[in-house]
Amino acid sequence: NDMANLEQWPGGAPQMYRESAKPLTMEMMKQLFSEPYARSNVTSEDVWDFDGSAIMKAEKSNTTALIFPNTDIKYTKDIQNLDQELGGDLLLLVNPFWRNLDSWGINLLSPGAKKMAREVIFEKGYPETYSFIRIPVKGKTCAAIKAYPYEWQIFAYLDDGTGWERPIWLGSTEAEPTGAEITDLLVARPEYLESWKKRLM
Repeated sequence: NDMANLEQWPGGAPQMYRESAKPLTMEMMKQLFSEPYARSNVTSEDVWDFDGSAIMKAEKSNTTALIFPNTDIKYTKDIQNLDQELGGDLLLLVNPFWRNLDSWGINLLSPGAKKMAREVIFEKGYPETYSFIRIPVKGKTCAAIKAYPYEWQIFAYLDDGTGWERPIWLGSTEAEPTGAEITDLLVARPEYLESWKKRLM
């Protein structure tokens, strides 16, 4: 399959939520901290339907998930309020639409938004439990996966000699890998060198 096609969502965030985020998050939360083979009742409530955001709550585990929060100050306040309400219970931020604090630009309508985000989200500390990123490097599709508590695992989709591409493990990094780090790992692989030889033949 063409991996790039997986990122085409003509319906935007609402379609992403309806067809992917909602069923995946709901299934995950049904099984969090439940007894073996038991399933928790999960409720879902839309926050803003036009951006696909929602709040889900699981009864048995006292777990809450905020899906698709973004840099609007409303979501920072929602996170702050949920954190205070939940106390020691688990709060999940599912697929937030930010990379880091720099994602908060200058907003004249919310001048304190970046400062508030720093205090509520980044200084509070929400460990990254799962992340998948795709990075094009030297004409190849590369991917990095973070699954807590392990390091980032880096892969490249390379020709297996039969006309199909398959993921090849390149290595791992403690922090999110940069393009330069992935490039160094990629060019050291014999499979990559072999693909270049075929192009030159």
